[in-house]
Amino acid sequence: MVHSLHSLPFRLVLGTLLAASLTACGGTSGKPEAGPLPEESVPETGDGNGNGGMGGVPGNYLAGSDALVCTDRPRDVEVARGRAPAWADLRGVTWERSGQRVIVAFQLAVKVPRSGPATFTASFGAGGRRTTARMALEGRAWTVTAGGKKIDAVVQAVVRDLVVELPLDLGGIDLGRRVTVSAATEGGSGDPASTDPAFTDPAFTDPACPKGLDWKP
Repeated sequence: MVHSLHSLPFRLVLGTLLAASLTACGGTSGKPEAGPLPEESVPETGDGNGNGGMGGVPGNYLAGSDALVCTDRPRDVEVARGRAPAWADLRGVTWERSGQRVIVAFQLAVKVPRSGPATFTASFGAGGRRTTARMALEGRAWTVTAGGKKIDAVVQAVVRDLVVELPLDLGGIDLGRRVTVSAATEGGSGDPASTDPAFTDPAFTDPACPKGLDWKP
């Protein structure tokens, strides 16, 4: 089941209100609301190849200072066929623990799409096991699955950020303990339970820190 976003930290709402207030007062930095961010605006907290860091990345979700951050190179979407939409270009991903939940925030080059198809993935590994949460937008409805089964999750679009709240116990892996994390966007994939070869061979993908980041408690 996918819920509306009520249980995320107050800073999510606060960050959105602050952004709106700055826009109304003419206090923004002049960045466009849509279109790729300039390359120099991406901070050097990670190189997108498994070397991440702690800190902030561009976006409207205000992650805590202890969040794990992976920044991704701009305009590096891997296209196997066709053309990739602008939303597929990741600029960063943050992982954060909050009580009995985990918050994963995807920072995009443009606004989060309002209608699908669109797919985002967050993968976790520990002790030789691996599970992937898959956030799929079909039409205007989000479905979140892990291991091909729907899970209880929260999804919210906050301007350029897709913020997802996942359970701490995901696919038999305790995300409260030390895990390895990575994330991606992809397209041309279908239902996780489908035998469609496009699901395992997406038309395009933008992996963030594909070698995995070590996320300690």
